Amino acid sequence: MAARSADVVPPPHAVRLPTWAAPVLTAGAALAACVAAGTSNPDRGGGVPCPFHLVTGLWCPACGATRALHALVHGDLPEAMARNPLFVALLPVGAWLWMAWASPRLGGPTLGHLPRRRLVVTILVLVTVAFGVLRNLPVSWAHWLGPT
Repeated sequence: MAARSADVVPPPHAVRLPTWAAPVLTAGAALAACVAAGTSNPDRGGGVPCPFHLVTGLWCPACGATRALHALVHGDLPEAMARNPLFVALLPVGAWLWMAWASPRLGGPTLGHLPRRRLVVTILVLVTVAFGVLRNLPVSWAHWLGPT
């Protein structure tokens, strides 16, 4: 018989992290990604190969994000937009979401919440899927969506 959650006792050696740990670790991981993208040139073999592209030959919505981040770290916004415009457009959204999540955990004010969170997530998923489809269309007007 499976144990109920009330019956489960954490092991005595389990460590509970302070509330600020997750936001700080997340920011540290983002900073590490920026440092890695800034110090290695994805155009010279320093990028991450996309398994989806390797298998299908199609561009996934994230293809070009490493090269876009490399360009952003070096201050080249037009190059970043050429690599992956969706990634660049969603960075401020991600930063705002991180701040709204992290602020109360770091002792700051509550920055508000997303009204209709499901609607926002649904829109983000639909935009990402549409971007993934459009960047693979063999029409001339969609060529700028593919990673260069």
